Amino acid sequence: APGSGAAGGTASAAAPNAGESQNEVSRWLRSCRLDRYQDLFKANGIDDVRILKTLSDGDLKDLGIHVFGDRRKIMLFAAELLLPDEAGARDGGLWFAPHKSSEPPRALVCPISNLLFEDPVVAQDGNTYERSAITEWLSSNQVSPVTREPLTDATLVPNRIVQSLVASYRASIH
Repeated sequence: APGSGAAGGTASAAAPNAGESQNEVSRWLRSCRLDRYQDLFKANGIDDVRILKTLSDGDLKDLGIHVFGDRRKIMLFAAELLLPDEAGARDGGLWFAPHKSSEPPRALVCPISNLLFEDPVVAQDGNTYERSAITEWLSSNQVSPVTREPLTDATLVPNRIVQSLVASYRASIH
């Protein structure tokens, strides 16, 4: 059931007026480039953007959103929604918080989740992934998500160089 939690993140577009329930959710999903989930949200009765802030990863998985990066993106962007009773909301409507930075370099972004690394690891294929994303991938796949070659060894090695580069990048944008 929706309502157990959310994480922080950023997004950058105005949300529609509060009276357009389902259209709000659909427009919000489009602005997050997740419009492929519009029918899924509608079929599950998620027709109010306020609900989005309460969804957890488990809730989104239960809804049928199986891509880790998409679930995380939904939670990150939803956490940034400014509701009418929150500081920064405009004219009683719903608004996204302003985008805080430009896109990070691709080398600092996980190829599975498409998000900035937090815990980068190197897999057997030589590629770097976010630990939680590759762990979830490997739970149901035995091939590399990048090369599609077989992965026979599930050992993950921390990528300290990428971790250091991410820390430098984060420091440069604050």
